[in-house]
Amino acid sequence: MLSIAKADGFSDVYFVTSKRSALNGKATHFEANPKASVCYFLGGDSVTLIGNVEFIEDRAVQESIWKETDRKFFKKGLDDPKFRLIHFHTIEATFWIEGKLRTCKYK
Repeated sequence: MLSIAKADGFSDVYFVTSKRSALNGKATHFEANPKASVCYFLGGDSVTLIGNVEFIEDRAVQESIWKETDRKFFKKGLDDPKFRLIHFHTIEATFWIEGKLRTCKYK
């Protein structure tokens, strides 16, 4: 599971996830391949983001995004060995809103 921790518009989204499996799971996949997509939808509208992820190890950034409610999944807080903070950076977004399609490129 990925949980949205913070979003700066569509271009930068931060997710909290867990490294529970050394063989499977999103964190393990992203360690080998940083390409990812994110899809949001509501009713018949949707936004699909394509981009890359990086793991954020910077403690100050982790502390700025950490929510105490995450402790139910990470008992040791930021020091929990399974805690991972992922930064998703969008390079392309496709919007399908009210029957209209638009794709935007980001730098």
